[in-house]
This record gives sequence, structure tokens and C-alpha cells, in this order.
Amino acid sequence: RLTVVNGVGTIVARGCALLAAILVARSLGKANFGRIGIVQSTVAAVQVFGSLGLGMTATKFIAQYRLTDRLRAGRIHAVVRVAGGISGVVAAGLLFFGARWLARVTLSDEAMAPLLQVAAPSLFFATLNGVQLGALAGLSDFRTIAVVNAVVGAVTLPAYLIGAKLGGTTGVVAATSVVAATGWLLSGVLLRARFRSAGISPCRGGWGAEIGIVPRFALPALLQNAMVAPVLWAAAALLVNQ
Repeated sequence: RLTVVNGVGTIVARGCALLAAILVARSLGKANFGRIGIVQSTVAAVQVFGSLGLGMTATKFIAQYRLTDRLRAGRIHAVVRVAGGISGVVAAGLLFFGARWLARVTLSDEAMAPLLQVAAPSLFFATLNGVQLGALAGLSDFRTIAVVNAVVGAVTLPAYLIGAKLGGTTGVVAATSVVAATGWLLSGVLLRARFRSAGISPCRGGWGAEIGIVPRFALPALLQNAMVAPVLWAAAALLVNQ
């Protein structure tokens, strides 16, 4: 049954995203659709560094302590969540204020700068959502993860179409932040309910003993993830410059 739920969630999420991409491409044309693609690729590359591997950190330590030390599991989640919030703000700020440099130097198209700035808030929401999905994975609650992904996919289709209708390319890019915020809000609500049922309460005290997990585990996880998205972005940037 769990496999079926996960499968349905994946099909809905990816199917809606694919359909949205097809309709947006037909509506805006290949040049504007290409601009949207490079914006999404840039956001994905920056998000790797903004997330700091915190989602994987949440998965590892919550899975390790959710049955044996619920208090510590709550403390670790609190630390990871705060670190995710800080890194999300920093990443979004770097993308927003560095958009003109990125557009001019790496993409050779200064017209891309406003689009990158519009996409910056999605980095914040995506980073926090990644932490929350990691915590759900640590609780082995893959059913809830499938539900979140399905809802996000279902929201993507109308959000992109409305964005294209109202604001063209900029509207679609703005819709990515709406979609990311939807995932963050939904996963946060469901995670709190799941924590209550598991007897885990995110603690605000005793962080000193847990802060060390960020450099000890999260940074190596970041280096692992950094081998994929930035390389894909660099390849996309080379194509854009052609």
C-alpha cells in the first residue's frame, strides 16, 4: 500500500510539472521557456549550498534518536531548522543581490537579473521545506512525503498557468516561489502533527551540545550534493553563452 501511495504521489507531482512545462512553453515560446529553465537551474545550484545538507542531517539523526532519545531528536530538529532558516535567508539574499553579476558575467544577459531576483524567495522556502521533508523521512513517514509532493505538483500546474497569463515569464518565475511556499507550509503542518504523535517536541534549550552536528555531518553531506546541481548549472550556463 505504501508503494502505491508513493507511486501515485510521484506520478501526480511529475505529471503536473511536465504538463505545466508543456503548456508554458507553448504559451511563452521557446526563448522565454529557456529563460525560465536557466533561472530554475540557477536556483537549484544555489540551493545546494543554501541547504547545507541539513535535510539529510535531519533524516539521519531523527531516525537515530526518535525511539531511543526523543528529547535529543527534538533538540537536533530545532538546531537544524534554525540553521536552515539562516542559510535560506543568506542564500536568497546572495541570489537577489548577486543577480546582476550572475546575469552579466556567467549568463551574458543582463535581462536575466530581474528574473533571478524574483526567484530568490523560492530559495528560502525550498531550504526550509527540505529540512522538514528530511525530518519526515527520519520518522519513516514516506506516505506524508508523497502527499506533500502530490499537492505541490497539483499546485504547480495552475500556479504556472496563472503566472504565465498575468505576468508572462516573470509571472511563471514568481509562481515558483508560490509553489515552494505551499510545500513549506504543508510539510510544516504535517510534520508538527507527526511529531506530536511520535512524542517528539522541538526544544529551544540545550542547543550547545547539538550544534556540532552541522560541521560534523551537514557539511560533508553538502559536499556530496555539490557534485551534481552546480555541474548541471555550469553546463546550462555554457549553453546559454552559445
